[in-house]
Amino acid sequence: MKKRKLNKKQKIFILSVCCLVFIFSVIGIFSLFQHRLSEEYNIILTDGLTADIEEQKKNSELIISNLHGTLELLQDTLESSSANVPEDGWEVEIQESKVKIDYLKAQEFLKLTDSFKLQKINNRLKLGEEVVTELGEQGLTDGDSQFALLQPVLRDGNLAGVLRARMDIQLLMGTSVTSDSFFQKVYIILTRPDGSIVYANTPYPNRKNFLSATLQGGIDSEKVEAIQQVFEKNEKKTISFLGKGNKYYMSWETFDFNDWRVVMFARSPDVVLQTTTILRGMIIGGVGLIVLTVIFCMVFIHFLLRQKHLLDMQQRRYDALAQFNDTLLFEYDIVSNRVVLTPNALERLDLDERHLEGIPGEYYVQNLIHPDDREHIREKFDFSNIILGETYYMEIRSRCKDGKYNWFGCQFKSIEDREEGASRIVGKLVDISDQRGREQVLQQAALKDILTGVYNRSAEMLINNLLKKDEQGLFFMLDLDDFKNVNDTYGHAVGDALLIDVSRILKEAFRPDDIIARVGGDEFVVFISGTNDSKIAQNKAAIIQSRMEQLCISGTGQSVSASIGAASAPQDGITYHEIASAADQAMYTIKQKSKKGFSLYNADDL
Repeated sequence: MKKRKLNKKQKIFILSVCCLVFIFSVIGIFSLFQHRLSEEYNIILTDGLTADIEEQKKNSELIISNLHGTLELLQDTLESSSANVPEDGWEVEIQESKVKIDYLKAQEFLKLTDSFKLQKINNRLKLGEEVVTELGEQGLTDGDSQFALLQPVLRDGNLAGVLRARMDIQLLMGTSVTSDSFFQKVYIILTRPDGSIVYANTPYPNRKNFLSATLQGGIDSEKVEAIQQVFEKNEKKTISFLGKGNKYYMSWETFDFNDWRVVMFARSPDVVLQTTTILRGMIIGGVGLIVLTVIFCMVFIHFLLRQKHLLDMQQRRYDALAQFNDTLLFEYDIVSNRVVLTPNALERLDLDERHLEGIPGEYYVQNLIHPDDREHIREKFDFSNIILGETYYMEIRSRCKDGKYNWFGCQFKSIEDREEGASRIVGKLVDISDQRGREQVLQQAALKDILTGVYNRSAEMLINNLLKKDEQGLFFMLDLDDFKNVNDTYGHAVGDALLIDVSRILKEAFRPDDIIARVGGDEFVVFISGTNDSKIAQNKAAIIQSRMEQLCISGTGQSVSASIGAASAPQDGITYHEIASAADQAMYTIKQKSKKGFSLYNADDL
């Protein structure tokens, strides 16, 4: 009995040792995995922060670029003509916010720039340079949170005035966290090259210098010096470091104006999903898997191993798909001429199934691809010219479930090759319709007159392009009679209302695709492409004059008239400048006689 009792203890001891070894092995494995997981997660977080700051820089510089473009259009108008400036300036909508633009004459501006620092700004403007001021620049902004964009207006080489757009820094910096960010909150700081703070969206330990504040946060001074060296060299960087019990993630980029640095940082408590949470879930799942394996390993070992292999493959596939949650993925087997798309393609594209036979067969090309893009897609998918491993990109329009064509960015590459060319292609389709729409809105805003909504002087480029495609056309130039007296007598508000009414008459009198533009204070031009019939010109002029006779100055009952000149292409010219000059001469003959009339240019009459 004693021997049997000893054997039992030995068994218990051996079993205990095995359990301890197993437990410590599991702990060791999970500890090692946690370490590797933390390293990988740290890379993901730093890459995510880098992407956030690159997006922030791109959006901020796009705002400044678009505002500069608007200022340049206004500058061209003011420099090339004596256009009247609205008393209240102009308003431009950016990011659903209004940005005020006003015009300061040279003498007014000089009064604001008495100090030595502002004299430097004045000197740069005299040289024709655009200037972005510092935040809260006294005399040029309305508060500490504003900065100004200054655009010089030069006449005969001298500074005649300055266009000024004042913008709140929060509009430039935007939101601190994107919808797909790994962080619940990201702090944004705007600094100079030496680290001195221009703007911060959070209370900061040291409002003067963010490098000093970083040192106070518990990071080693040598590390701070290394950061400062990279920071001053104008090199973008993303780092992570420990301080006061938290891990910090920091990234910075340099703006293309004022040598400002935008810095983003976040703390470990701000991370959306912690590695400990991931590990805890994996441990629970692992324990459950171990229990099931112990119970069923003798019966289903082969089955479980096979299923595990299939599950691992499926998991990797879905992990890859998770990176493209708003993306349509496709795989094209060229040998079998078959395309397979991810299931979400059925929700977006006008398809009944996601396994397509016959691509690039004419059926699918005719039904899915926009007619203007079909030849382009055939050229891109020339398999003999596709190089293995090289990535290709194009933008196409594809029919969606609602029957409309949306813009998609198509990126693809060959992963298998054969002698004749590529044999297997994988790629993705990303809906970029919103992006294209925003770009088109911005482009249209730069082309249109703010007051009337018709084209501005950009019409010259559009008309020249139409003349290159079809040399026939009719060009009208319309000038309101005695418009200056209207402004002087009744005020600019009445004058502006009159200009809006005239633009409305022109829109109603001409076709939607005809070019209508306001090229001066009270001067409009219209271009009809594809015809130079003089009867059409006379008919259109009569319609305009008839509608103008029904128009009167608001609140006065006083009638309005206009002098209209017209020219034909190619008889009177083949460029905007030539036909505009001819129409101007024709209009001038009306002005010399009695005003309120129409004249079609005839070189023999001059």
